[in-house]
Amino acid sequence: SNQKWLPCTIFDVRKWIAHHRCHNLPSNRCFKKMQTINDYCSVSRGENGIAQLTITNAGPLNIMNSAVIHGVREGLEQLGKDRDIRVLIVRGSGEKSMIGGADIKEMATLDQASAEKFITGLRDVCEAVRQFPSPVIARLRGWCLGGGLEFAAACDIRIASQEAKFAMPEVKVGIPSVIHAALLPRLIGWGRARWLILTAATVDAPTALNWGLVDQVVADQEQERMSGVKRRRTAAQRGRRDDHHRRRRCRRSPRRPARR
Repeated sequence: SNQKWLPCTIFDVRKWIAHHRCHNLPSNRCFKKMQTINDYCSVSRGENGIAQLTITNAGPLNIMNSAVIHGVREGLEQLGKDRDIRVLIVRGSGEKSMIGGADIKEMATLDQASAEKFITGLRDVCEAVRQFPSPVIARLRGWCLGGGLEFAAACDIRIASQEAKFAMPEVKVGIPSVIHAALLPRLIGWGRARWLILTAATVDAPTALNWGLVDQVVADQEQERMSGVKRRRTAAQRGRRDDHHRRRRCRRSPRRPARR
Protein backbone atom coordinates (compact mmCIF):
# COMPACT_ATOMS: atom_id res chain seq x y z
CA SER A 1 0.00 0.00 0.00
CA ASN A 2 1.03 3.62 -0.38
CA GLN A 3 1.10 4.05 3.38
CA LYS A 4 3.96 1.59 3.56
CA TRP A 5 6.40 3.91 1.83
CA LEU A 6 5.12 7.41 2.53
CA PRO A 7 7.79 9.59 4.15
CA CYS A 8 7.53 11.18 7.56
CA THR A 9 5.82 14.51 8.17
CA ILE A 10 7.54 17.83 8.63
CA PHE A 11 6.34 17.65 12.25
CA ASP A 12 8.34 14.47 12.75
CA VAL A 13 11.42 16.00 11.11
CA ARG A 14 11.16 19.05 13.35
CA LYS A 15 10.97 16.77 16.39
CA TRP A 16 14.04 14.93 15.12
CA ILE A 17 15.87 18.26 14.79
CA ALA A 18 14.82 19.27 18.31
CA HIS A 19 16.51 16.16 19.71
CA HIS A 20 19.73 17.16 17.93
CA ARG A 21 19.99 20.69 19.38
CA CYS A 22 22.82 19.62 21.65
CA HIS A 23 24.15 16.58 19.84
CA ASN A 24 23.44 17.72 16.31
CA LEU A 25 23.54 15.67 13.13
CA PRO A 26 24.72 12.07 13.25
CA SER A 27 28.40 11.59 12.52
CA ASN A 28 29.74 9.08 10.04
CA ARG A 29 30.01 6.62 12.94
CA CYS A 30 26.21 6.37 12.94
CA PHE A 31 26.14 4.96 9.44
CA LYS A 32 27.12 1.68 7.91
CA LYS A 33 29.96 1.45 5.44
CA MET A 34 29.69 3.96 2.62
CA GLN A 35 28.60 2.58 -0.74
CA THR A 36 29.64 4.24 -3.97
CA ILE A 37 26.79 5.19 -6.28
CA ASN A 38 29.05 6.72 -8.93
CA ASP A 39 32.29 8.69 -9.09
CA TYR A 40 30.71 11.76 -7.49
CA CYS A 41 28.41 10.57 -4.76
CA SER A 42 28.21 7.82 -2.19
CA VAL A 43 25.56 6.74 0.28
CA SER A 44 25.77 5.40 3.81
CA ARG A 45 22.79 4.10 5.73
CA GLY A 46 21.95 4.35 9.39
CA GLU A 47 19.18 2.91 11.46
CA ASN A 48 15.48 3.21 10.73
CA GLY A 49 15.66 4.60 7.24
CA ILE A 50 18.17 7.44 7.70
CA ALA A 51 20.56 7.75 4.76
CA GLN A 52 23.42 10.13 4.08
CA LEU A 53 24.49 11.15 0.60
CA THR A 54 28.06 12.45 0.39
CA ILE A 55 29.31 14.43 -2.60
CA THR A 56 32.78 13.18 -3.51
CA ASN A 57 35.66 13.81 -5.91
CA ALA A 58 34.63 17.42 -6.46
CA GLY A 59 37.66 19.15 -4.95
CA PRO A 60 38.11 20.68 -1.49
CA LEU A 61 35.04 22.93 -1.86
CA ASN A 62 32.88 20.37 -3.70
CA ILE A 63 32.54 22.51 -6.82
CA MET A 64 29.85 21.46 -9.28
CA ASN A 65 31.14 20.93 -12.82
CA SER A 66 29.12 19.11 -15.47
CA ALA A 67 30.29 15.67 -14.37
CA VAL A 68 29.57 16.32 -10.69
CA ILE A 69 26.14 17.76 -11.51
CA HIS A 70 25.25 14.66 -13.52
CA GLY A 71 26.58 12.30 -10.87
CA VAL A 72 24.75 13.93 -7.95
CA ARG A 73 21.49 14.10 -9.88
CA GLU A 74 21.86 10.44 -10.82
CA GLY A 75 22.49 9.56 -7.17
CA LEU A 76 19.44 11.48 -5.96
CA GLU A 77 17.22 9.89 -8.57
CA GLN A 78 18.47 6.42 -7.65
CA LEU A 79 17.96 6.96 -3.93
CA GLY A 80 14.53 8.47 -4.58
CA LYS A 81 13.38 5.05 -5.76
CA ASP A 82 14.44 3.42 -2.49
CA ARG A 83 11.29 3.17 -0.40
CA ASP A 84 13.28 2.31 2.73
CA ILE A 85 14.78 5.81 2.92
CA ARG A 86 12.77 8.04 5.23
CA VAL A 87 15.22 10.91 5.82
CA LEU A 88 18.14 11.90 3.57
CA ILE A 89 21.07 13.99 4.82
CA VAL A 90 23.22 15.63 2.14
CA ARG A 91 26.79 16.63 2.91
CA GLY A 92 30.03 17.28 1.12
CA SER A 93 33.23 15.35 1.59
CA GLY A 94 35.58 17.27 3.85
CA GLU A 95 34.54 20.17 6.05
CA LYS A 96 35.01 23.20 3.79
CA SER A 97 31.66 23.07 2.04
CA MET A 98 28.62 20.99 1.14
CA ILE A 99 28.63 22.56 -2.33
CA GLY A 100 30.91 25.52 -2.94
CA GLY A 101 29.07 26.56 -6.10
CA ALA A 102 29.16 25.95 -9.82
CA ASP A 103 32.48 25.60 -11.64
CA ILE A 104 33.20 29.13 -12.88
CA LYS A 105 36.28 27.95 -14.78
CA GLU A 106 34.19 25.53 -16.82
CA MET A 107 31.49 28.13 -17.35
CA ALA A 108 34.05 30.56 -18.80
CA THR A 109 34.74 28.09 -21.62
CA LEU A 110 31.12 27.51 -22.63
CA ASP A 111 29.38 28.71 -25.76
CA GLN A 112 25.64 29.35 -25.90
CA ALA A 113 24.66 25.74 -26.55
CA SER A 114 26.95 24.24 -23.90
CA ALA A 115 26.01 26.97 -21.42
CA GLU A 116 22.33 26.13 -21.83
CA LYS A 117 23.17 22.46 -21.23
CA PHE A 118 25.18 23.33 -18.12
CA ILE A 119 22.43 25.54 -16.63
CA THR A 120 19.82 22.92 -17.44
CA GLY A 121 21.89 20.32 -15.60
CA LEU A 122 22.22 22.61 -12.58
CA ARG A 123 18.48 23.17 -12.61
CA ASP A 124 17.84 19.43 -12.82
CA VAL A 125 20.05 18.56 -9.83
CA CYS A 126 18.35 21.21 -7.68
CA GLU A 127 14.96 19.98 -8.80
CA ALA A 128 15.98 16.38 -8.03
CA VAL A 129 16.57 17.28 -4.39
CA ARG A 130 13.46 19.45 -4.27
CA GLN A 131 11.29 16.60 -5.55
CA PHE A 132 12.95 13.90 -3.43
CA PRO A 133 10.12 11.82 -1.92
CA SER A 134 11.46 11.97 1.67
CA PRO A 135 12.62 14.96 3.76
CA VAL A 136 16.08 16.20 2.80
CA ILE A 137 18.38 17.86 5.33
CA ALA A 138 21.33 19.92 4.10
CA ARG A 139 24.37 19.70 6.38
CA LEU A 140 26.15 22.99 5.79
CA ARG A 141 29.73 23.64 6.79
CA GLY A 142 32.09 26.26 5.44
CA TRP A 143 31.14 28.00 2.20
CA CYS A 144 27.71 27.75 0.61
CA LEU A 145 27.87 29.80 -2.57
CA GLY A 146 25.86 30.36 -5.75
CA GLY A 147 24.56 27.08 -7.08
CA GLY A 148 25.37 25.49 -3.73
CA LEU A 149 23.04 27.93 -1.97
CA GLU A 150 20.35 27.25 -4.58
CA PHE A 151 20.76 23.52 -3.92
CA ALA A 152 20.49 24.11 -0.17
CA ALA A 153 17.38 26.24 -0.68
CA ALA A 154 15.78 23.30 -2.48
CA CYS A 155 16.26 21.07 0.59
CA ASP A 156 13.58 20.84 3.26
CA ILE A 157 15.77 21.73 6.23
CA ARG A 158 19.16 23.46 6.43
CA ILE A 159 21.46 22.96 9.42
CA ALA A 160 24.60 25.10 9.45
CA SER A 161 27.77 25.13 11.47
CA GLN A 162 28.68 28.32 13.32
CA GLU A 163 31.40 29.07 10.78
CA ALA A 164 29.24 28.64 7.67
CA LYS A 165 29.15 31.48 5.12
CA PHE A 166 26.50 32.14 2.48
CA ALA A 167 26.62 34.24 -0.69
CA MET A 168 25.46 34.57 -4.28
CA PRO A 169 28.72 35.89 -5.78
CA GLU A 170 27.89 35.36 -9.47
CA VAL A 171 27.26 39.05 -10.05
CA LYS A 172 30.95 39.74 -9.41
CA VAL A 173 31.87 37.83 -12.56
CA GLY A 174 28.88 38.97 -14.63
CA ILE A 175 26.80 35.80 -14.29
CA PRO A 176 23.15 36.19 -13.27
CA SER A 177 21.68 34.10 -10.48
CA VAL A 178 19.03 31.93 -12.08
CA ILE A 179 16.87 28.85 -11.56
CA HIS A 180 16.39 27.96 -7.89
CA ALA A 181 17.50 31.37 -6.66
CA ALA A 182 13.77 31.92 -7.17
CA LEU A 183 13.26 29.99 -3.93
CA LEU A 184 15.13 32.58 -1.86
CA PRO A 185 12.29 35.15 -1.56
CA ARG A 186 10.11 32.47 -0.02
CA LEU A 187 12.73 31.80 2.63
CA ILE A 188 14.02 35.28 3.42
CA GLY A 189 11.71 37.76 1.66
CA TRP A 190 12.18 39.88 -1.44
CA GLY A 191 14.37 42.55 0.14
CA ARG A 192 16.97 40.22 1.57
CA ALA A 193 16.94 38.04 -1.55
CA ARG A 194 17.64 41.12 -3.68
CA TRP A 195 20.43 42.12 -1.32
CA LEU A 196 22.13 38.73 -1.64
CA ILE A 197 21.72 38.49 -5.40
CA LEU A 198 22.51 42.09 -6.39
CA THR A 199 25.35 42.88 -3.99
CA ALA A 200 27.09 39.46 -3.72
CA ALA A 201 27.27 40.12 0.02
CA THR A 202 28.48 37.33 2.30
CA VAL A 203 26.20 36.37 5.19
CA ASP A 204 27.43 34.57 8.29
CA ALA A 205 25.56 31.75 10.03
CA PRO A 206 23.90 33.83 12.80
CA THR A 207 22.58 36.27 10.19
CA ALA A 208 21.39 33.40 8.01
CA LEU A 209 19.51 31.98 10.99
CA ASN A 210 17.97 35.36 11.80
CA TRP A 211 16.85 35.77 8.19
CA GLY A 212 15.39 32.27 7.97
CA LEU A 213 17.92 31.11 5.39
CA VAL A 214 18.88 28.22 7.68
CA ASP A 215 16.80 26.45 10.32
CA GLN A 216 19.44 25.76 12.94
CA VAL A 217 23.04 26.73 13.71
CA VAL A 218 25.16 24.32 15.73
CA ALA A 219 28.66 24.43 17.14
CA ASP A 220 31.36 23.13 14.81
CA GLN A 221 32.96 20.97 17.46
CA GLU A 222 29.63 19.33 18.31
CA GLN A 223 28.38 18.62 14.82
CA GLU A 224 30.03 15.21 14.76
CA ARG A 225 29.10 14.18 18.30
CA MET A 226 27.17 11.00 18.74
CA SER A 227 24.92 10.61 21.79
CA GLY A 228 23.62 7.16 20.88
CA VAL A 229 21.22 6.58 18.04
CA LYS A 230 18.99 4.36 20.15
CA ARG A 231 18.28 7.21 22.56
CA ARG A 232 17.18 9.56 19.82
CA ARG A 233 13.70 9.84 18.49
CA THR A 234 14.28 10.44 14.85
CA ALA A 235 11.75 11.13 12.19
CA ALA A 236 12.56 7.71 10.80
CA GLN A 237 11.54 5.98 14.03
CA ARG A 238 7.95 7.09 13.68
CA GLY A 239 5.23 5.35 11.71
CA ARG A 240 4.79 6.00 8.03
CA ARG A 241 1.28 7.26 8.41
CA ASP A 242 2.22 10.56 7.02
CA ASP A 243 1.53 13.18 4.64
CA HIS A 244 3.53 13.01 1.45
CA HIS A 245 1.08 15.28 -0.35
CA ARG A 246 1.20 17.96 2.33
CA ARG A 247 5.00 18.03 2.08
CA ARG A 248 4.76 18.39 -1.67
CA ARG A 249 2.46 21.36 -1.23
CA CYS A 250 4.93 22.90 1.21
CA ARG A 251 7.62 22.72 -1.46
CA ARG A 252 5.61 24.59 -4.05
CA SER A 253 6.57 28.24 -4.46
CA PRO A 254 3.74 30.62 -3.57
CA ARG A 255 2.59 33.12 -6.14
CA ARG A 256 3.77 36.10 -4.10
CA PRO A 257 6.30 35.53 -1.32
CA ALA A 258 6.04 37.82 1.69
CA ARG A 259 8.00 41.03 1.31
CA ARG A 260 10.67 42.07 3.78
